[in-house]
Amino acid sequence: HQDNAPAHTALKVRQFLASNTMAVIPPPPYSPCDFFLFPKMKIQLKGRRFETIEEILP
Repeated sequence: HQDNAPAHTALKVRQFLASNTMAVIPPPPYSPCDFFLFPKMKIQLKGRRFETIEEILP
C-alpha cells in the first residue's frame, strides 16, 4: 500500500509533520483490500496487457 510511498517517508515531510505536531499513524498491517480487492483484481487481469490508458479505463 501507500505506507512505503516516498511522499510518506521523505525527510522533509517527516520534519514538517513533526514541527506542526502532526502524528503519523501507520496503516494497519492487514487491510481488507489485501484479502478481498486485490486478489480478485489479479485473477481478472492475469495475462492481460494494456497498451493505452483507454484500454484500462472503460
